[in-house]
Amino acid sequence: MNLSVASWPSHSGQFWLLTLLTGVASLASMSQLAFIIALVNQAIRDPLTGTFSRRSGKELLELQMVFARRNQTPLSVAFIDLDHFKSINDNFGHGGCDKVLQQLAPAVAQCMRSGDILVRWGGEEFLLLMPGANLAQAEQALQRLRLYGLGNRPDGQPQTASIGLAEWQADETDDWHQLVELADERMYQAKQGGRDRIVSHH
Repeated sequence: MNLSVASWPSHSGQFWLLTLLTGVASLASMSQLAFIIALVNQAIRDPLTGTFSRRSGKELLELQMVFARRNQTPLSVAFIDLDHFKSINDNFGHGGCDKVLQQLAPAVAQCMRSGDILVRWGGEEFLLLMPGANLAQAEQALQRLRLYGLGNRPDGQPQTASIGLAEWQADETDDWHQLVELADERMYQAKQGGRDRIVSHH
């Protein structure tokens, strides 16, 4: 390179342009990364409640079931359905429903262990995965949750839930699908029995 004939104004302009392009490319990459992270979080988490989505919940169920069977440890699953939810929508609209749904996750966080996993299964239905908890321990924890409360309905009345509880060893289930189906059946029994209650194996 012949420094004596170099056009410094030209080179400095090119250098500035390259620096600017590098900065723009870096910002674009960071924005793309942030967008990808947001998409991943949206796939993993339910955006309204902050709980795990159904898709990620299925994967967690599979992993927890494999671990429980391999180590012969308990795994309880509670199927939680908020009572009289349709009436909230009829009387207070989607906004009222959203507020009620958003109260469940903080209530569970206050009453459950850090390792317990809350999944929004659909609408007003949630699954609570309790690794290492047998039926008696899981039911005790759920009773504590009921006493603590699931928040209030838009009219100020306490929100209640019908809960079905199953545990893979006690109920002799072969996979997580059977475990969830059994908890779901018991949730319907709780509803038929008058709502605001837990139905389990015994």
